[in-house]
This record gives sequence, C-alpha cells and structure tokens, in this order.
Amino acid sequence: MIKTTGIIFRQTRFKESSLILDIYTEEAGLQSFISNGVFSKSNQKLASTLQLMNIIDLVAYYREDKDLHRIKEVSRTIIYQNLPFDIRRSAIGMFLLEVCRKCIRSHQQNSSLFLFIKNAFVDLDQKEPFDPNFHICFMINLMSYLGFQPQNNYSDEFSCFDLANGVFSSASSETLYHLSNESSKIFSGLLSGLPSHTLFHNSQQRRQMIQALVIYFQLHIENFGKIRSLDVFHEIL
Repeated sequence: MIKTTGIIFRQTRFKESSLILDIYTEEAGLQSFISNGVFSKSNQKLASTLQLMNIIDLVAYYREDKDLHRIKEVSRTIIYQNLPFDIRRSAIGMFLLEVCRKCIRSHQQNSSLFLFIKNAFVDLDQKEPFDPNFHICFMINLMSYLGFQPQNNYSDEFSCFDLANGVFSSASSETLYHLSNESSKIFSGLLSGLPSHTLFHNSQQRRQMIQALVIYFQLHIENFGKIRSLDVFHEIL
C-alpha cells in the first residue's frame, strides 16, 4: 500500500468506466495507476477529481515489481480557482504538463522536483496578475532540477549562446544551434533571475525564447521529441 500526493500527468480511458493514469507522485516518482468506476452515474465526482494537472492525495495498492497499481482512495489536495477557467492559464498548464511528461520517466522519489512542479501549478492557478512569461521561467528553473542548467558566462566577448554545449561563446564561433545576440542577452538575464517582464518587450521575443528552450531540451534530453501543444499555445498567448 502507498499513500502519497501526486500530480496527474496523463489519462487513458480503459474499457467502459475505468481510467489508466500516469501520476507523478511524491513518494515513488512516476507511476501508473488504474481507477475503476470513474464514469459511473453514482460516482461523477471521481471523474472531475482525476482530471489532468490535478494535485491529488491517493491511497493505492502498490508493489514495486508491478507496472500498474490500483487506486483505493483519492481526493483533491488543491481545488484550482482559475486554471480550468482561464484559457491562458490552461494553455500554459498543458504546455508545462507536456514538458514534464517528456522529461520525467523515473520511478525514483525526488521530493524537491515534485514540490517544484506542484508549487508551479499552484502559482499558475493563484498568482495575480497573470504572467505571460510563466512557462519560460518554469523551464529555466526546471533545468537546474534535471541537471543541465547552462553556464551563465555571458559577456561582451561571449555574447552568443551555444544551445548544444550550454555555454555562451563568441559570435565568430556560431554553431548550428545558437541564439542571436538579442536572445542570448535575454537568456542570460533569465538565468541571472532578473524579472522576466523587464527582459521581454514584445511577443516575438517571447516566442523565440520558448522555441529556443524547446530546442535546448531536445538536445539535452534523449527522445524529448516535439511539443505538440506549442502551436495551439502560440495562438492563445
């Protein structure tokens, strides 16, 4: 038996009334669970509890040698106030969720990473005013938890960020994957923790940065692949 807090990363309908869920848990990393009777008329609350991005408390029948565990009890830890109803926050939330799914595959406990992601979804729901750069700051901070945070050696001499090697280099040594001088300066500011609203002056700069960050993750995480929510994301923000 396991009792833990978790974040719902993925859901797949199974047979008529069950769900198979990928849940990132505080106690056991990423695990797969099955919940029965989700769509029965007598248990409508369960379907809303098991929505994507929800932060839940669960009790499940758990064995380390099994790939699928059965949920015994589940309830919402936090009830979102804005995230399901604000299209901008929802779009960012789905983007964050897709990034996390592609980065996190381990069954090992990582409490600091779990709390970072949990707090990010709570902040996305609650913080005012809405921050259009939230997803960018999330990815910048996520890199340190995943172990490939870039070296912030930006200077007048090293003013071009090399995405493949994770360092700033001279413009004369531009590689296949590099940022423009303008984007490199913004990237350095983000790495330094400067307020994002002071760095971005238009949506084009923001779009270039998120595309660069996706490429950086693709280069440094095996089989990261394409972010499918990115096209929809750009239409909303």
